[in-house]
Amino acid sequence: MEMPAPEYGRGKVPPILLEFMRAPGGHSLVVKGDAGTGKTTLALQTIEEMGEEQPDYYLSTRVSDEALFHQFPWYVSRR
Repeated sequence: MEMPAPEYGRGKVPPILLEFMRAPGGHSLVVKGDAGTGKTTLALQTIEEMGEEQPDYYLSTRVSDEALFHQFPWYVSRR
């Protein structure tokens, strides 16, 4: 028996994720999972949910480690 996905208020974004995104400072979040598990849907739903209060986002999919480290060199030291 398949369980329905939980509903979270107005949208379907987990409140803890919204709290993280609303905290002061910059934010980076890596979402990992198998194909078809909803990673892109989660990202787009988060953007939709927060669009009015935070209109600027960078969303990337299938980025290699090399490209990530080149664009964000500070990330190398935080691994």
